[in-house]
Amino acid sequence: MQPQHFEKIGNVLQAIPGRIDLRSFSSAYLSSFFPLEEVTAAFQGERLFAYSKTEGDPGLRKSLSNLIGVMPENLVVTDGAAHGLFLVILASLNNGDIVLVPRPVFPAYLRIVAYVGCSFEFYDWRPDGRGLIDRLSSSKWPQPKALIINSPHNPTGTVLNVGVYDEILGLAAAQQCLVIFDDVYAWLEKSVNQLTHLNQLTNLTNQTSRLVAIISLGKLLCLPGMRLGIVVAEDQELLNEIIEAKRHLTQTSCPATEAIAERLLLSSTWIEGRKYLLRALDKRRKEFNQIATQLGVRPVISARGFYAYASDIAPISEAAVDGIPGTVFESDSSEARYCLAVAEGEWTNFLRIARS
Repeated sequence: MQPQHFEKIGNVLQAIPGRIDLRSFSSAYLSSFFPLEEVTAAFQGERLFAYSKTEGDPGLRKSLSNLIGVMPENLVVTDGAAHGLFLVILASLNNGDIVLVPRPVFPAYLRIVAYVGCSFEFYDWRPDGRGLIDRLSSSKWPQPKALIINSPHNPTGTVLNVGVYDEILGLAAAQQCLVIFDDVYAWLEKSVNQLTHLNQLTNLTNQTSRLVAIISLGKLLCLPGMRLGIVVAEDQELLNEIIEAKRHLTQTSCPATEAIAERLLLSSTWIEGRKYLLRALDKRRKEFNQIATQLGVRPVISARGFYAYASDIAPISEAAVDGIPGTVFESDSSEARYCLAVAEGEWTNFLRIARS
């Protein structure tokens, strides 16, 4: 490419802050932190117009390895977290294998498991882990080949007590069950620089379990349209299978989004912006719980995440504020999930209606 071509790309990028849709919650909080110079610099190279590596761009994987605390060869970049979960299940399980999923459940789990030809069984999601522990301890049911842990949990926002991980991993290891951490929201639970539960589990007694974690770069960078995810594992055979599956499905991820993600991950300004966003989410969570309690509704007190969850929601519905019904998550129709990460105007309207 000629220098003038890069100049034109730079001119387009210069207009980004003015074109960010401020109706978006994350954009409204992060637009002033957008590291324009760093992102523009990401386009100063021909790597954007060629195939990337199937396992992910080397520069991005190195940045991620430094951030997560694992070797680059333990990472595979995917086209979003859901794509990563699909590749993990496709590469590790066989037709008819059983996967344990939490209930209330993120609906995509059921679709992905079914697409691969596996079957699912629910365990009751509880922060004390008893629902999963009881299922793994039971001799009445067939042994699962994999289980999914999603903490902070979607849809409830609750967090699994770290004290129960050792028992869960011990039971899983005894059954040779793959443990899949859906860590899309893990950075909300811990910090903006700790992206996965794998780090805190390495010293546990029962760390002999097969573990894999899935991370959403789009969520982490607060740019959900950036369809990038990460699969993290120590099992190199599993990672090789994932890379091979990705090679035949999508070949590579988008080099342009990989380059932007690498720059944003290295930007201290962008990380500072995410801290502002976390504080805003915490404030909204408190406001929601206060309003729900005042209306006689039982909120599920969540620790982290973009969502609030409540039972006995009739008073909120009567106030013309509707969430996503619990039936979508294979739960009770009297429950609902409410998104905390809506635009400022929508949230203000919610507060006005609910308080009137």
